[in-house]
Amino acid sequence: MLSYFRQELNEGEELIAILRKHRITLSWFFLKIIIVFALAMVFFKFAPNEKWAAQVFLVWIFLAFIYSFRGIFVWLLDCYIITNERIIDVDQRGFFQRIVTEVAYGKIQNAFYEIKGPLATFFNYGNIKIQITQNKGMLLMKQIPDPKKIQNIIVSFQEKLQTENPKEVSASELVKYISEVKNNDSHSRENGNPLSQKM
Repeated sequence: MLSYFRQELNEGEELIAILRKHRITLSWFFLKIIIVFALAMVFFKFAPNEKWAAQVFLVWIFLAFIYSFRGIFVWLLDCYIITNERIIDVDQRGFFQRIVTEVAYGKIQNAFYEIKGPLATFFNYGNIKIQITQNKGMLLMKQIPDPKKIQNIIVSFQEKLQTENPKEVSASELVKYISEVKNNDSHSRENGNPLSQKM
């Protein structure tokens, strides 16, 4: 399984963690499976025609197994991959469709987590919301275990990147800054600021 996810990595990229939705979130899914199998047993027991009921029962059970396998398959492959360079969101939709998006640490503006509800508080899982720079949207990591720890990992990589590669000031930003300084200086002169007049 690990080698399957490594195909998403670039050469030299280091895998830090693979995150899936907390296992407790599968509780409702397994409850539905149990109900489906229980209804199949009740139907088979009380059906008037045993031969016809047996055929329906077998089809019912087969479809329930397919549904169960699909749910577990999607849960296993639907994940977030944390590396030393970026966050990869693998959105698995059924057996034959997946959508992969990524966010480099240099494009992250802010990351914060939320734990909402008694179940999430007790089992320590929640969401991490990652704001992307230049208003390019948000990456939402849903129902992952220990969100505070994961947020700390993301922030640490973000800060490390900013330390190693400090932001360069563009020409337009420099011109804007100089014009603001000149405006403030002229405003101070008009108000008779003695410090600005000495300068």
